[in-house]
Amino acid sequence: MFTIDFTKPWLYKDIIYFNQGNLSTNNTLRCKLVTGGSDDFTGGSIACTFTTKDSIEISGFGKLVDAKNGIIDIVFPSNSLVVGTNKLEVLVNRADGGVAQSPPIMYDIWQGLTTGNGVEAETNYPILIELINSTNEASNKANLALNKANSMITDVTDAIDNAYRSANEADIATSNANTKIEEVETAKTEMIKQVGNSIANMKVETNTAIDNMVSKTDEKITDVNRAIAAGTKDLEVKESRKDANGVVHDTLEQRLKSDLIVGDKSLKDFVVDMNGMKETQDLAYETNTGYKVCNDTQVGTIKDLKLYGKSLVNELTYAYKDYQLGSLIDGLNKKVTLNCTNSASHSWFKKDIKNGEVWTVSFDVLENTLDAYFSFAYGDSSTHTPIITVNSLEKGHFEKTFTCSKDSNIFKIGQFNQGKNGEVVIDNICLVRNQVANLNYFEGIASVGNGNEIEVLSRNKNLLNYNDLEVGFIDSSTGLNTVSNDRCRTNDFYIVESKNICISFDDTPPGAYRIYEYDINKKFIKETCSTDISKIINLNASTKYIKFSCVATLDDVKNFKIQIEESNIKTNFINSKRDKKPILFKDTDGAWKPITELRGIDLNRCDTIENGKFKNRIKESVLNGVENYVSDVVANQVKTIAFALSITDRKVDVNRDNIISDKFKTLGINFTRDEEGIFGYGGGSGFVIRINRDRLETQDIQGFKKWLQLNNVTIVYELSQEIVYEVNPLDLQSFENETMIAFGSGAIAPHASWKITSSLPNFVKELSNKIKQLQDQVYKTNVANFAVALNTLDTKLRLDRLEAPQM
Repeated sequence: MFTIDFTKPWLYKDIIYFNQGNLSTNNTLRCKLVTGGSDDFTGGSIACTFTTKDSIEISGFGKLVDAKNGIIDIVFPSNSLVVGTNKLEVLVNRADGGVAQSPPIMYDIWQGLTTGNGVEAETNYPILIELINSTNEASNKANLALNKANSMITDVTDAIDNAYRSANEADIATSNANTKIEEVETAKTEMIKQVGNSIANMKVETNTAIDNMVSKTDEKITDVNRAIAAGTKDLEVKESRKDANGVVHDTLEQRLKSDLIVGDKSLKDFVVDMNGMKETQDLAYETNTGYKVCNDTQVGTIKDLKLYGKSLVNELTYAYKDYQLGSLIDGLNKKVTLNCTNSASHSWFKKDIKNGEVWTVSFDVLENTLDAYFSFAYGDSSTHTPIITVNSLEKGHFEKTFTCSKDSNIFKIGQFNQGKNGEVVIDNICLVRNQVANLNYFEGIASVGNGNEIEVLSRNKNLLNYNDLEVGFIDSSTGLNTVSNDRCRTNDFYIVESKNICISFDDTPPGAYRIYEYDINKKFIKETCSTDISKIINLNASTKYIKFSCVATLDDVKNFKIQIEESNIKTNFINSKRDKKPILFKDTDGAWKPITELRGIDLNRCDTIENGKFKNRIKESVLNGVENYVSDVVANQVKTIAFALSITDRKVDVNRDNIISDKFKTLGINFTRDEEGIFGYGGGSGFVIRINRDRLETQDIQGFKKWLQLNNVTIVYELSQEIVYEVNPLDLQSFENETMIAFGSGAIAPHASWKITSSLPNFVKELSNKIKQLQDQVYKTNVANFAVALNTLDTKLRLDRLEAPQM
């Protein structure tokens, strides 16, 4: 005897079912056979016996998918798909003559939510079926009420003529109607309260609401009939032409369409659409930060993963130093030291800045003994507008996106007031055009990957994987690895998205443990030490990575169940699981090679990885003065001189802006301005560089080439023809409840999108709180339309609960 493990993606709790489609064509179910002995069935065969509810035995077979690991596909014959409860037995004939037989497995055939049938185990399908059945019942009753209302349409014309002769009856009927409207509102409130309760009780509450609704509906319809018989027909029918918003329509038919048609779809169409809903649905996610936590996920695979290339320029790498006062600028990274001795201290960088431009700046403050604040600002020689202000003694990583409010020509960093004292060390200053999230430091021009292998990772909620632990410790003052034979630490950084983490042990920890926090550039911020079984840690605002260490041996620590999760509460322990893959492409020589750069000018002009393909649309080149330039006399200006280079593979662009450089601003269609910059030919594939005349020893081609030899220029531009390569399969795993997706791409994070299968009942639960917001939008009813409106409300509320976000 043995067991059958029905594996993803066809397993939900105790239920097995087919993923989609009609069982006459989609009739194969993958599973793992666990015999208690060897699971290697190489050379063997699999026989299946299907016994229908009518005791008819049908012979079938199983296909060996992975013989060494016992993975098979069970093929259900079409005549075994009898609606009702049936039985399946599996027989394994091993190559050595051994035989193993499974216990009987009951399977239930039923009409599925989509076309065709589905297969499930001994329990009934989850709550979704029951909710849809209840909604269908409500819809049927709504249609019944609608039919009754339609029967009144033929009387409308006569009713209008007689309406004004029924004043006394109208007063009486109006009074009665107001009383009945109050009853309607009471019933409506009760129903909404019931809908807002927990999912577990939803079925009982829904059925109760429907019963109450039907009872009151029948009463009101009887009242309508009685009112008509009593002679108040004229007023009642006229009132029935008033819709939920109080608008009186010319005919009852128009009024009914107003309440029962949403856009171009009827209430009936909504219910039909509901019948096509599945218990799970693929939800779309995207990020431009390099990582994202996806909640309410299920075990499966990441689908439709798409990565977009991006290239950025650190505008301060080669900016001209314009002015310094009591400060020192060192190296390409513009490490700035401000030294105030009863004085001001600041440095200026020349850079063309236009009103309305969007920029992002980031920097690290390593040391700060200043007795006042200092600022990063923009302006001119006599004014400045602060962007980031750092307080006295404050250190850490600082980042901000801002929009310039005026034309300027200087970026400044410093303390601008006299009479101050202290020293500040600012490092890793990075300034880029446009909005960029999580800006890492880099020099010159950089792209996604930036020459390093690009990887993609998925993991569940537990960050701590025992495979990451190694012998050693981490210094509490520097955050750097140190040698220690009786302690252990993680060997890698864990990226975190939230500002709270919870670390927990299943018993008293074997020694003090520490969490170390690092900023986006992996510079150490602080540590937290504890011996608690569980501890919530509030992370620093600049924290992007963490590490873990413990004052205990590696073997001792591995004896504990330890969980590090992004949460402000402790949750049940699960083993850490992850799936990490490098992104490889098949080169023209047939070899698989890592993708190390994804370049891009914007989301519409960039390299992409999508649908199993690497689409190379952007190229990078370095200009070193050996190229064949020509003087572009037409583009010359008073302060600047222009030189052109013909390249055959650049895409012609009328906007002239599909090229960027590490040392020159892209001018695009503003190429006629007398300023330094680079722009493409509008009607050709080449490009033009305009440079200040005072930079060149001689204002000719030779002078420009000599300058280039000393100042190589990197350009990135759009190719005239994309090049497509095959990419290795990236079927990353998704995990139960929570899946984090992260991209190892160096300083520049890609924009990325993907889909993960999520549980629809979870959305029912999440959206339940939103139902209360519908109270202000509930239909205003009267005597004649009560039956239709109340049934419509009931179905609408459940549609809103069950409708997942649009893909």
